[in-house]
Amino acid sequence: MVLPDQIEGMTRAIAGMSDEELAYYEQKFLSMQKEIFEDQAPMHEAYLHGGTAEIDRMQRAVLIDDKTQVAWHQIDSGVEQHSPQLVAEGNKQLLQREQLEIIDDDYDEMRSHPVTGEAMTWILTTVGTPSIPEAQAYPEVFPTEFSVDNSRYIPGETTIETPFPDGNIADRHDRWKLITEDTLPAYQELLASNPEVARQIIGSDFDSRIEDQRLSNRSGQVIDRMINDWKVEHQW
Repeated sequence: MVLPDQIEGMTRAIAGMSDEELAYYEQKFLSMQKEIFEDQAPMHEAYLHGGTAEIDRMQRAVLIDDKTQVAWHQIDSGVEQHSPQLVAEGNKQLLQREQLEIIDDDYDEMRSHPVTGEAMTWILTTVGTPSIPEAQAYPEVFPTEFSVDNSRYIPGETTIETPFPDGNIADRHDRWKLITEDTLPAYQELLASNPEVARQIIGSDFDSRIEDQRLSNRSGQVIDRMINDWKVEHQW
């Protein structure tokens, strides 16, 4: 079976990647995590110590924008009114700020990195898996599909679903689509159905979580997906 040309080209680019190239992407991801922390931590500390009054003060000082101020007020109202929906709406807005404003330019920089950028962000989309229980990898939600013309032999059309992604997490629209259609709902369901597990994940050691997500520790799972997540359907 021959993969589409684009997928074949991506795998060839990754196969020839140097150690220096891999180090660049690792450092970029670490710097992105630092950016998120430096943006979110001051807001959390301000809210913990002064509630929405401190959030409003940050907005007046132009440290946060109006949308972020509204998000914190939604969270605060949700806590007071025991409304998980309001809390979820506020958290979604903060997540949108994180993904589409704080680190979006870093994803763009990675993807445009000479020679390997497109391939590397594609492979990250292919093998990356959220640490949230029941949340799925990008190819599981949005797989690449292609059709094979078998009309010379049998009537109809054969569609093949691959274990490769139909998108790239470096693209803000693709990334946000995965978050809103799968990752975020899975997290919200975890909060509602098993808050103790959610607290354990949130409170777990960051370094341990990073280690668990390393490809070297998930290679068996990834290889299994690459081998078994193929689906063939024929329309007569």
